[in-house]
Amino acid sequence: MSDYYNYVDLVTYAGLYNRRFHTPEYVVYKCNDDVSKMYTLNGGYHNIRGPAYIVNFRRGCKCFESYYLNGELHNRNGPAHIEYYENGCKCSKSYYLNDKLHNRNGPAFIAYYKNGCKKHESYWINGKCHNTNGPAYIAYYENGCKKCESYYLNDKFHNSNGPAIIQYNRNGEIIRKDYWVDGENKQK
Repeated sequence: MSDYYNYVDLVTYAGLYNRRFHTPEYVVYKCNDDVSKMYTLNGGYHNIRGPAYIVNFRRGCKCFESYYLNGELHNRNGPAHIEYYENGCKCSKSYYLNDKLHNRNGPAFIAYYKNGCKKHESYWINGKCHNTNGPAYIAYYENGCKKCESYYLNDKFHNSNGPAIIQYNRNGEIIRKDYWVDGENKQK
């Protein structure tokens, strides 16, 4: 006999229940035509084969999807959390390892405007805003021009070779510079 059986509540959810551990392993939840799909293990989100938590808008488009392992946001092969606009375009994507923002190969968090252009991006290592090769945070205007860039090392404003914070107007001209080293303001 299988350790699993299907159960259905006609109003709210349907799924697969683990009889041995007395926990749902897979649940589809419907509320106001939004549909959620969740995979769990021992009370936490968990799925080794794909996203553990998926929510769709009423029209069937994805609202967001999250990859979890043992209750922690985690994905070694790409973003662990992706959000979408109702038009289907990406709203943001976040890279996590062991529940901490982390990506050694590029930005760990990227947000987008509805038109698909980048809104801002940030670099994170082990849950700390950090980039040794340039700015760790970059914001953009909808036209794609830089709005702001900030340099961080180990979650502190830091740039020993120039300004740690630079702000731009819509034409790309610098309107403000702030100098920081190891988290201390060093205005020139």
